[in-house]
Amino acid sequence: MSEYTPHDPERTVVREPGSAPVLTAPLHGDDLPDIPGYEVYREIARGAMGRVLVARDLSLDREVAIKIILAGEEASDARLRFVRESKITARLPHPGVPPVYAIGSLLDGRPYLAMKLVVGTTLADQLKGRPNPSHNLPRFVQVFEQIAQTVAFAHAEGVIHRDLKPANVMVGAFGEVQVMDWGIARLETRGQRTEDRGQEAGAIETDPLVKQGDVETWPLVGETSDGVEALERT
Repeated sequence: MSEYTPHDPERTVVREPGSAPVLTAPLHGDDLPDIPGYEVYREIARGAMGRVLVARDLSLDREVAIKIILAGEEASDARLRFVRESKITARLPHPGVPPVYAIGSLLDGRPYLAMKLVVGTTLADQLKGRPNPSHNLPRFVQVFEQIAQTVAFAHAEGVIHRDLKPANVMVGAFGEVQVMDWGIARLETRGQRTEDRGQEAGAIETDPLVKQGDVETWPLVGETSDGVEALERT
């Protein structure tokens, strides 16, 4: 059984282990773009500014997700943000970040991004689906550890996600954890990182949560703490 989640551009598709491929034949429509090198099957998600399509990479014979901006969103700032997100994601070669396969332009000039077709559900959905807060807690702690490893790698590369929350984390059927939606990420230079770390260190020293000799909850510096709070509420 396959389930599509059409409301969030990052919540691509759910497929049970051992099931058939996501798509076996294309369902062509009038609004499906013609992308050289790909056979576009259907739309699986749409947001305020973009949409996600499932397609087959003809050269490598594999399913991929293709993100494009909506027609009418061709303003230069929308294009620049889209290309920027693509390049930031591409510079993070980590198991916790969906790999980018290609970036190009449609016939009408809009950019597109071909990337891994993520199979799974969001961490937000999994947390909501628990029968009680303590259900399967060790597994959720492992998921959080993988998120932390991914974010630490991004920070080491000078990338700050800035929208880290359970809805932007995909968890696969076999334990894969991927941090999605790097659209508002901030890219820092080495000098900026050094200055920011000095400021953050001073903030930690004066934070009332951090007390010498006590075990306290430290703030999540540099990222939003939604994911931490979600697990703490368990």
